[in-house]
Amino acid sequence: MPALLCTICDRLAIFGNMSARHFIGELNRTCPHCSAKFFPTENFTCCANGAVSLPQWRVPPEPLLTLLSNDDFFLHIRGYNCRLSLGSSVFQDLTKSNGAATFKMGGRSWRLLPHSALPSEGCSHKTAQVYTLPAMEATNCRMAFSNGGHAPLRSDWLLALHSMLVENNLLVRSFVESVHSEQDWTIGIGAMDPQAVQNDTMVGLLVNGGAQRYTTVIPRVGNGSLVIVPDLDPFYQPLHFVLLFPYGDPQWGLHLLRAKDNNRKRAREGLGTPLSVFDYLKFRMQRRDGVVSMHSYGRLFEEWFVDCYLQQENQRLRFMKKHQSKFRRDNFVSVQRQLFDAVPPRHIGSPATHLPSSYVRGARHFRELYADAMTIPAKYGGIDYFLTFTTNPAWPEIVNNTSIKNGMNSPDLYCRVFYLKMKALLTDVVVHGVLGVVIAYAYAVEFQQRGIA
Repeated sequence: MPALLCTICDRLAIFGNMSARHFIGELNRTCPHCSAKFFPTENFTCCANGAVSLPQWRVPPEPLLTLLSNDDFFLHIRGYNCRLSLGSSVFQDLTKSNGAATFKMGGRSWRLLPHSALPSEGCSHKTAQVYTLPAMEATNCRMAFSNGGHAPLRSDWLLALHSMLVENNLLVRSFVESVHSEQDWTIGIGAMDPQAVQNDTMVGLLVNGGAQRYTTVIPRVGNGSLVIVPDLDPFYQPLHFVLLFPYGDPQWGLHLLRAKDNNRKRAREGLGTPLSVFDYLKFRMQRRDGVVSMHSYGRLFEEWFVDCYLQQENQRLRFMKKHQSKFRRDNFVSVQRQLFDAVPPRHIGSPATHLPSSYVRGARHFRELYADAMTIPAKYGGIDYFLTFTTNPAWPEIVNNTSIKNGMNSPDLYCRVFYLKMKALLTDVVVHGVLGVVIAYAYAVEFQQRGIA
């Protein structure tokens, strides 16, 4: 063992002082198209060379702008957002008192709206219905909601944020005005044409028609049920994340197209290439110069990112479900798999949705990764080295590029810095051979969840 350590030290000495800290550089490279900031060794993964052009995120109005610098508000920002949201989101909060923000969604994201602008007789006000009450009464109603065992919220902050949203948020203002004018609240689901909106009570408008594009009307008086808003709606995110989008600006939807068309057929037909959720998320995720940004929202930003990620996964799974005939598979193998999976006899032979190995985190994907990893020791023998390293919250690349005191609430920087350092480590080991000549290797990345039961 001492001889092995000496050999390793001799090899490492080739690259200079062993005590020198690895540094990937400053976050100072700027995209010429969208002004996103990158590290020197990163590739521009923001706007596809100008093909993705979205309106810049707007700085929130007061008093929200001032509250973002308050530690107590910042710690419970998700609680304030849930109390003020127009549409509820279904998830399970697993956040510990002093641990990292953790919540779990059941397979996909949902956005629920009350089926009526006014509550049914004998029922309490819910989500958007609370905005029909006077400001102080609405605040008392929100304070009565259960807070899941967390610290109570401040009523004066809820009151101030309520007044801010009624004044600035398009969705809140149109909902309140529709109730006061005794009209139904109409939301256009699907592609939206802002120029076609001619009154304040119509926040969206159906254009062109087509599959999964329809109009949802919230009547003044209903049966107390809930309406599920599909994730193709441009107001899908602003309905819940009212503090992240305090102006009610529409986000991703069928109305967004790429600025540069890369599909020749659609270009000839004058249709344009639709903007994917992945393109939208990459653009919004980037850090740009400014006093505040979406990253300044901490745990609320994390929740929004996970919600958008699930929205993207829903689109991919929906595509695979509708295009099963394009995947190569054997009908007999499908029937055999159904028998093995204990499918009820009346369902044997019925169409089943199969995920190809190209779908990351699918069963076939993991099975192929496992088979590839097991091939290495089977061919070359036992493993010589097992290396591990963990992200350090005190890395200067993380500390120097976030205004948030607790770096745990900057997951985008964590992942970016870790990936760059991981590539540097692999280069030293595989290419430079600091531990010897490498003939085969495999690696895996795990996300640790400390403090979670």
